[in-house]
Amino acid sequence: MRMRLEKEQGAAHPLKAGTGGFYDIDFLLLYLRLKSAGIFYKVLNTPARINIIEAMGHLERADAEFLRDAATFYRALDHGLRAYSGHAEGSLPNSQTQLEVLTNLVHRWTPEHLNQQPLKTELAKIRNRTREIFDRLFA
Repeated sequence: MRMRLEKEQGAAHPLKAGTGGFYDIDFLLLYLRLKSAGIFYKVLNTPARINIIEAMGHLERADAEFLRDAATFYRALDHGLRAYSGHAEGSLPNSQTQLEVLTNLVHRWTPEHLNQQPLKTELAKIRNRTREIFDRLFA
């Protein structure tokens, strides 16, 4: 199902549906929840779901920490895109000015260690590592 979504929507919505996008995080959390059928989420936000999955022993600490950061980064990107454009965008803006505005917003809403590199560079790192974790769990 995830690969189909990526194939059909990934090009138009790379931040969510593309390789290493937010949906990779969502799908792997759902998989780990279903794998341990007894897990019930009392909260629905992604970082809290990651905490539950980690506490159950289904995610290593380093992966859980990374996924919390990645989810926060993706959420900041989504909110930043909505703040300057008024609607959800599928990808980063092409305009340098708009990219700078987005970068400033994302830096306000994410931990400092995610703001050490240009936005596009940080996004590429997050996408690559997210897919690496996804592939490892589904291998």
